[in-house]
Amino acid sequence: MTAIGLKRILIITAIITIIFISSIALGMAEENLSQYYDKVLFSDEFEHGTSNWELTQAWRVTTDGNNTYLVGEYTGDKAKTNWVIWNPDPLRLRLIKFDNYTFAADFKLDSGMISFNYRDVNEPSYPPNRHYSVQVNRAGNYLTIDINKNGALTQPTYTQARVPGADGWHKIEITGRGTEIQVQLDGKLVMTYVDEHNPYLAGGAAFEIPHGTLVAVDNIRLLGGADTTVTDQRYIIYLGFLLVVIVIISIVFGLNYYLKKRRALKVSKVESKPTQEAQAPAIKAQMNGAMAIPDAQKATSEPGPRVVGHDVFISYSHDDKPTADAICAGLEAEGIKCWIAPRDVLPGAIFQEAIIDAIDSSSIMVVVYSSKSNNSPHVVRELSRAVSKDVIIIPFRIEDVPLSKTMEYLISVPHWLDAITPPVEMHISELVRVAKVNLDIKRKKSN
Repeated sequence: MTAIGLKRILIITAIITIIFISSIALGMAEENLSQYYDKVLFSDEFEHGTSNWELTQAWRVTTDGNNTYLVGEYTGDKAKTNWVIWNPDPLRLRLIKFDNYTFAADFKLDSGMISFNYRDVNEPSYPPNRHYSVQVNRAGNYLTIDINKNGALTQPTYTQARVPGADGWHKIEITGRGTEIQVQLDGKLVMTYVDEHNPYLAGGAAFEIPHGTLVAVDNIRLLGGADTTVTDQRYIIYLGFLLVVIVIISIVFGLNYYLKKRRALKVSKVESKPTQEAQAPAIKAQMNGAMAIPDAQKATSEPGPRVVGHDVFISYSHDDKPTADAICAGLEAEGIKCWIAPRDVLPGAIFQEAIIDAIDSSSIMVVVYSSKSNNSPHVVRELSRAVSKDVIIIPFRIEDVPLSKTMEYLISVPHWLDAITPPVEMHISELVRVAKVNLDIKRKKSN
């Protein structure tokens, strides 16, 4: 990857990040809802279970005919309560807060008490749990309603109402606007609570029950209006995550660019060295499915010096360079002149033009076929040029992989040479024989 390509990727990533964060920031702004509290911010009828809630063991979902609702029944420790907290995702309870809204629910209280917690805040601060607690108690055929400030540092202020007709389902609506909170039961205003001393102005919703309670809850709704503000602090976490991703991407691409530059520098140094003398021991280590030619064939694992006239053009993927160099050395050891990049590209020449000229003046193209060259656009372009110029193509297969459709179209079947099984020098010897036969045939035709 070039420095320009890396720079483009980083710029695109930065633009996407800015757009994403901007969209989140717009979501933080005050929502222009309807004039009254009739815009549904959240609703749940428990038809799909309790995935939106955190439940303790006292709560379960029950189906009665076509109606599914939540049942709370607690007969455990008298000193403890069992709660239900609205928590649609792991961050939402702490990081999304509403100020002016309505917390509405249907309930049926058979015994005990249920507390509807309004503007509920549960976060690592002191006091850790704060809310306005609207407590509905059953006393015979009456429902008594208390509202107090839970978690206050001062003595809570209580307001109480008493409503007859406790049996059956009831509808409660708790609405707050600024410091004033109103409670309606079955459509009637039963109390108004005003908190002028350090009021809780925003939070979520929850409810809980103490020992001895049996209650059913259904059709929970959070309704907003024109003066409802939704504060979402999750963008801080999103921003941090995106910054980490950008840093990781930058490191990966930077390291990849550095390694490619370093590898290219090493190759350049190797290519600039004079031709090495024949190596005594055979190179036994197989690289990318190929082995270098042994000393018995009087050739090195590197191609010889740049040639002026040539018979064979060697096409390969850069990952298969050791095999391509071995083929070049093997052919040239038998007097067959080869053209191979980057060795035979003249200094100052345009690389693409040098490739085209070399293919046009070749009699044979040897293609080192592997999974890498099968997907290499450079090899495909070289093959296409060779086909258009009637150059004989000899595929030298070093991996057992199926041809891509493009390769299948370009490569002719009769001249396949399989070099999958070691030793590769045996297959290079066969390649030398096939190349000589084809060159002789072509020379006779030209004469």
